[in-house]
Amino acid sequence: MKKILIAAIVGLTFFLALSSLLGSMLPSRIRTESTAALAHYFNKDVTIGEVSFSLIKGISYSDITLLDKGTQTVYARLRGVTIVPFYPSFVGAKRIIFRITIDQAYARLTREPGGVFDISAAASKGTLLESYIINTVTVKKLTLDVQDKVTNVSHRFSDIRLSVHLVTPPHARFDIAWGTKAHFRGKYNLREGNIKATLLMRDVGMTKLAPYITSFKLSGARVKEANVTIVGKQTYMVSGEGHLVDITLLYPLTDITSNAEQIVQARGDIRITGGAVATDGSTILYRINGALEKMDVDGLPLVGGLHDMRANFILDTNSLDVRGMKTLIKGIPIEAHVNLKDFKAPKIYIEGAAEAPLEAVATFAGQIAQIELPGPISGTSRIEFVLRGNTLEKTVDYLLEYQLTDATIGEHHKINAHGRIQRDTLFLDQAKLSYRDVPLSLKGSLENLSALGKNTNAEVPAILTLKGNIQTSLAQLARATTGLDNFSFAYTGPGNVALAFTLRGDPLRKEFKYSGTYTVDGARMGSLEHIAARGKLGNDSLTIKEGNLSWRNIPFIMRGTIEHFAEPRLSAALEGNGFSIIGKGHRQADTFEIDRAVIKGKNTDITAYGTLGFAAGETSIKGKGGLGIEEALEAARKIGFSHAILKPGSLSGTLEVTFMAKGTGSPGQWRITAQGHAQEINIYRARLHQARLVLLRDPEALTISPFTGSLAGGIVELRAKLDFPQQKLTANILANDIDLAALRDELSLRAKNLSGKLSLDASIENNNVNRVDSITGQGKITVKEGNIWEINFLKGMGEFLFIPDFDEIKFKEGCSDFSLKNNGITFENMELKSFQMNMEGGGRISSGGAIHFMLFPRFNQGLVSASEGLKKITTNFLGKSGLLIEIQGTLKEPQYKVQPLLLSPMQRIKKFFKELQN
Repeated sequence: MKKILIAAIVGLTFFLALSSLLGSMLPSRIRTESTAALAHYFNKDVTIGEVSFSLIKGISYSDITLLDKGTQTVYARLRGVTIVPFYPSFVGAKRIIFRITIDQAYARLTREPGGVFDISAAASKGTLLESYIINTVTVKKLTLDVQDKVTNVSHRFSDIRLSVHLVTPPHARFDIAWGTKAHFRGKYNLREGNIKATLLMRDVGMTKLAPYITSFKLSGARVKEANVTIVGKQTYMVSGEGHLVDITLLYPLTDITSNAEQIVQARGDIRITGGAVATDGSTILYRINGALEKMDVDGLPLVGGLHDMRANFILDTNSLDVRGMKTLIKGIPIEAHVNLKDFKAPKIYIEGAAEAPLEAVATFAGQIAQIELPGPISGTSRIEFVLRGNTLEKTVDYLLEYQLTDATIGEHHKINAHGRIQRDTLFLDQAKLSYRDVPLSLKGSLENLSALGKNTNAEVPAILTLKGNIQTSLAQLARATTGLDNFSFAYTGPGNVALAFTLRGDPLRKEFKYSGTYTVDGARMGSLEHIAARGKLGNDSLTIKEGNLSWRNIPFIMRGTIEHFAEPRLSAALEGNGFSIIGKGHRQADTFEIDRAVIKGKNTDITAYGTLGFAAGETSIKGKGGLGIEEALEAARKIGFSHAILKPGSLSGTLEVTFMAKGTGSPGQWRITAQGHAQEINIYRARLHQARLVLLRDPEALTISPFTGSLAGGIVELRAKLDFPQQKLTANILANDIDLAALRDELSLRAKNLSGKLSLDASIENNNVNRVDSITGQGKITVKEGNIWEINFLKGMGEFLFIPDFDEIKFKEGCSDFSLKNNGITFENMELKSFQMNMEGGGRISSGGAIHFMLFPRFNQGLVSASEGLKKITTNFLGKSGLLIEIQGTLKEPQYKVQPLLLSPMQRIKKFFKELQN
């Protein structure tokens, strides 16, 4: 035991003595060898401060400084360096160092243009690691300046703690901490430069990486947290997860539409969920999976910006694929998939959908296309779109499908539509809407959509093509077209219309061409009712292929064409009521020129031409032809212009007429003159030969002066005037030498003995043409060489007086004055003269057929002697001086009575007429 103790004391004493000896002898040598070795390995000038040695503590350096040769710039400075060697190894080829500890360190690393750091110079000489084996290196506080000659930028990293532990040469484990921001640990092959490490980061700014990113400019970014694995040698693979916040990316992009370069700026957060980054020191290759959070992108062509964007993405060196993106564009929620390839010559693909209020979508689309849509705008819209673009080729192709629901755009309401926009063309696949309360069904397209922009001077105009259908009331359609330049009309009546049309033109210049078909039914215009028509229409024409109407309940068929609406040309045909009217004409300024109008019937053929005035324009129409009287009266009866005496068949014949109408304003203000003649006119089977008519109508009156003709061998003349303001009619009728026998035969009268020559002169007035009972007048009638006893109430008088052959008595002369008043005709101063008898008297015939006559006959003595009955009557009542006969009753059933003649015949007759007047 004592021997062991003595041996320990001796050994300790020797160790202390040796340590003291070496501590005084070695520091100088250590400084010299260390300076030479460091200068050799790093090719730098080296200065070393105080050096101390202890067998227990090892070698201590107060400071070590490496300087660039020539410039004497500090390359590295180490303070408080302690080296603990394995002493026995110093006698061999390989020297072993247990531990190197550095209290403070500063180093400047330079990345050469080739991408290699100058720290690798020592390893490249191949002697430092061959001469020494270092087990552990610890740097308590390191400041590192990095100068990158590739990107020409510098970085400083402070508060770095570093620990390197040699596992198996040349492999080493390292643990590097950069304050609380980053922790980097792993394994490094000192000879080959291979590394495998894990990097944990928290709240680290990333703008220092901007120079290494060539695809875009990184002007702001911060790693909130990250867990990254790094593997490689010169070319490094980086993978892991992380959360990047406060990112700001800038990317120059050429606007395809304007060819101007603009900066796209993206701001927001990114969460990295996986991927890898590879770099060889000069370039970076990467593929990153992640998610965008609260990202805003501004400066995008067409759309402007994306806001509050959230999406999953895959980003690699030359492409970006964004899926499940939800964002806001001008406040419009969008769901989209975006793919961007080739950052240097970007090719972009975007597909997505949006559903938003139409007002927001219309405002956004209008800003892109520089088009102002008329307001108000409301409703909902859904859009699905695909966009492909190539900025290098400056091309863009897109497809946008849209759907509008219950929308309003300006005066268009209740819009339900769907369609698409593609290659500068808007397609309307189907739309139902209401324009000014008129329902419409439409489809069509708008080509060269960009030509509608405010600042567009397009050589090729926008072209709108529409096909549509309208079913509505005529009045509503008229209201809807009010103020339209190309198609408008005024109408307030009943009726419906159906239109099928095609429209094509330039909406900017409002130049359109349209065509279509139409159907109208149930319309009314004034006295024209039940109007129905179908045909074609266009910018400058309207054709009635088939039409119907009624006028005063008379049906008509119509056909026609209107061309050149500015100065219309009309070609029309109207058939009905036994007539057809075919006309052609054109409008000039305030007149309508009637080129030709033909009125035809069974016996009618009239041609007219002239000018029809509008507003202040003057009317001047001339015409001539044959007028079928019976047809004209039949037409008049159907429209309500008739009289009881104008029975069907009462008048017939053809009147050759020549007429002229001239004036301004309505037809009632025109002056109309007409002349006519006819070889024969049948009036109740009586034939009026060589008839001639002269008629004048002006705003004040209608004048017939005269209407003449030959009737039964005699002459008949009528002159009449109708005063319009007073509604007063005056007429004169003359008849000379009418052969009653001939008239009897023409009329097929039963009065076989009726004969004589009748003459008449009458004047008639009617102060109210609408009332027959207001007719008054007077005249004179004469009969020469006539037999008028066939008149019923006179014929019965012969039988009453028992006069044989009474109906064969011929009057040499007969005459009477008459007057029209109080719905009847009164005969005065009636006088009939014959060889057998003379008769005086008078009486009245009412419009209802009642009669009251007082006749005073004077008989030839021979006639009295021949008639026993007459002889008895004259003897009993009057002696031989005469008798007075009163006739009452009706024309069909007259009653006769012999009156005693107390006064002279003339006095009695005057008294009778006085009684009639009362």
